[in-house]
Amino acid sequence: MIRLWFPHKLIRLTSQNATQRAHWNKSYKKRKSWSAAVFVALVQATGKRFLQPPPKVRATIVRIYGGQSKEMDLANLVGGCKELVDSLTQYGVIMDDRPRNFDCKYSQRRAEKGEECGVLVTVEAWEASGEQR
Repeated sequence: MIRLWFPHKLIRLTSQNATQRAHWNKSYKKRKSWSAAVFVALVQATGKRFLQPPPKVRATIVRIYGGQSKEMDLANLVGGCKELVDSLTQYGVIMDDRPRNFDCKYSQRRAEKGEECGVLVTVEAWEASGEQR
């Protein structure tokens, strides 16, 4: 199992609404930022720059928000995670983000008092017998 932490101070998970109609350069910079953040978190968590991914993985992505941030609706949360999931694929954490290879649960919660805001990603090998959860 791999646990990757992305503190809110380093990179923010923005809703799909905020990025959908953005200028191409802004979208490009966001993709590059997530790529760099995944690289740093992967090296910190595993000591490796690139992994050999299992054929099927199950992941959990939890957005921990606080302050004046609000809860996102599910469609915006999932859409906002696209660059993150693409970067996980780029560095071999997951082989492919197609449903037959990648089962992901997205959630969010308000930070407890004194808890740091950010995104927590947990990835583990998944050897399912043809059914998804």
